[in-house]
Amino acid sequence: MLSGETPDRAVLLKMVSFPSGGAPELTPQSQVEFYRLAVERVKNRTDLPSRVKFIFLGAFDMPWKSVENGWPPTEQHTGLFTHERKPKPAVTEIAWTGAR
Repeated sequence: MLSGETPDRAVLLKMVSFPSGGAPELTPQSQVEFYRLAVERVKNRTDLPSRVKFIFLGAFDMPWKSVENGWPPTEQHTGLFTHERKPKPAVTEIAWTGAR
């Protein structure tokens, strides 16, 4: 429960991510939709306390997280930027200003 004994304590949701590849349903556009929910729509919600904060998993895709190295195929694609440091649509299409 978020209310109660510690009403001023921050709630931190860590390692939040959504891959943009590695499976047919995981696309750059589905990543945009996830982050739109996590960033844009959360800004104006009154049922989620403002002390709830998000930390995203990683800024960049990690090509070393390959199936050959024991990782699931999705792990290479969790960044908001490609491994070449180019922004993905989730960076360019979402209003990050004012995010919690």
